[in-house]
Amino acid sequence: MVGPYGDWLRFPYENKGNLYLIPEVDCCRVVTDVSVELLQRVPPATALLLRIGSIEPAAMLLDAADAFENGSTASDEAARAITNTGMLAEAIEGCTEAAAREFDISTQQRLLRAASFGMHFAFKDDPRERRAILGGNTEDPEDDSTFPSPITVAFVATARKLRILNAVRNPSVGFVLTSAQYDAITPTGVIARLIATKRPALASSASKYLSLPKSVQLFARASKAADFVAQQKHLSDSDAAQGAIQIIHEKGPSQSSKGVASSINRGGYATVAMAANKVGRPGVANLLLMLETSVADKVPALISTGSYPDAIAVATSAR
Repeated sequence: MVGPYGDWLRFPYENKGNLYLIPEVDCCRVVTDVSVELLQRVPPATALLLRIGSIEPAAMLLDAADAFENGSTASDEAARAITNTGMLAEAIEGCTEAAAREFDISTQQRLLRAASFGMHFAFKDDPRERRAILGGNTEDPEDDSTFPSPITVAFVATARKLRILNAVRNPSVGFVLTSAQYDAITPTGVIARLIATKRPALASSASKYLSLPKSVQLFARASKAADFVAQQKHLSDSDAAQGAIQIIHEKGPSQSSKGVASSINRGGYATVAMAANKVGRPGVANLLLMLETSVADKVPALISTGSYPDAIAVATSAR
């Protein structure tokens, strides 16, 4: 690999079979017969923070947080020095940004703890600076209303993003993403790719955790239900359909499925029904289509199952 100033590094890949280099938005993906690796330049935020002898505010905050974790009284003095320079907010943002671009989970946790330490330390400062970091009205000190600041919003968003990234990076999933790639394809795109790679359970839990639009969550749950129907071939049609309904509604086996034909789940039953028909479970498909309330989704599903008279009846009775 040759850098922008002529420096180069050698990465041996002997005895790896086929080798493919795929350019990405912020790195190079190296695909061999046995592994997938990312070749990436160290992000500037990480380089400024973790380089030896760094005096950046974020590096000083990280040292102070490490001292606090070790029970050293020097942590208060180190954090106070950052506050006196008026760069506590910059230090918190630097630790948060570096954590988002880190792959090692222990380093992510260390950087997030440092950012959290900085936000907690803000309580010791004057109300104006505290509200600038944690949230609130910075103009009127008498105003007790609270609302999150951009710093706290970024911290929470980064923590949630890292939880999803670590889940998809797990070797059992094998969906390696960087923070920039996650932002480029958006969370909804991540859910779609998880479903495409046959990870509907993870897609369903991730969409709910990220509070994505209801339509995205429904699509993920429907994909999970379709996978359930395809896998549980030993179940009867009624049991398989009941299990799919519970998944669509996120209900456990002991919970009632009364009122299952909710408008919130319009289109979900038809999606699962078409998938069930494709895997040879027409009985399950017919049971699910009885609950579908969306004519636009129900008619194509009935046609795909060969129920042409029913499709004509539903289409002609629609208003």
